Amino acid sequence: MSFKPGDGVFSFDVRKSRECRKWMISQSIYMWVAKLLYILQLQPLSYLHCRLFGAKIGMNVFLGGYLFDPWAIEIEDDVVGGGLTLVFGHAVEYDFENRRAIITISKTKISKASCTGANSVVMTGSTMEEESVLGALSLLVKNRSSEFQKAYGGVPGKEIKPRVK
Repeated sequence: MSFKPGDGVFSFDVRKSRECRKWMISQSIYMWVAKLLYILQLQPLSYLHCRLFGAKIGMNVFLGGYLFDPWAIEIEDDVVGGGLTLVFGHAVEYDFENRRAIITISKTKISKASCTGANSVVMTGSTMEEESVLGALSLLVKNRSSEFQKAYGGVPGKEIKPRVK
């Protein structure tokens, strides 16, 4: 039995949703080790741990934060993430129309030579295009993309200016 949940939108009810149960089990197993490695500042082991859980992490990558749902995250070469950067492969929301909580699981990608500032957040389904920047304390909202060589800042992240080389 695989504990890796699939992509999609599922009920956030462990009694009704098999994918929700898989997500909860896999996150529970993954996160306690991830937090311990972060506290002990063992970055190389942290990347190995993420890869064991399915993350695609390129060469020359430094992330000073957490990857949630590593099986749904791809990080290409030469990416730098500031301290406490959070990268999500899931979002839990409330569906007012059907009066229930739902969980959305989808691929999140940070492309080559991109950079996130300290305490920034990249949400599920988002893509940071090549050489883009997400400023400190900024949020790239769910299912959005940054543009090639542009800088973003704020909540939600809005274009600040083209990136200067």
